[in-house]
Amino acid sequence: MASAWTRRREHQDRVDLVLLDLNLPDRPGSEIYAELRALSPDLPIVLFTGYAESQTLPPGDEVPIIEKPITLERLSRSVRDALAGSTQLSD
Repeated sequence: MASAWTRRREHQDRVDLVLLDLNLPDRPGSEIYAELRALSPDLPIVLFTGYAESQTLPPGDEVPIIEKPITLERLSRSVRDALAGSTQLSD
């Protein structure tokens, strides 16, 4: 994770999308999410979790959280929607 975070900071103008698991071993994904939002408020982010009921994001944030397991089709739709600026998940 440290490597990905370092690269994100070094190349923030070249990152088009972030895929982020909210359940990480070293620190909560919600903290990383908040830092990403502070750096780049308009950056598309796709969030994943196996424990959606235990995840919280900042109040008013409309980013969908996709529950695992996720299919390739669902991932494709989620990436497409995030890049298009949609805050709603496609079925």
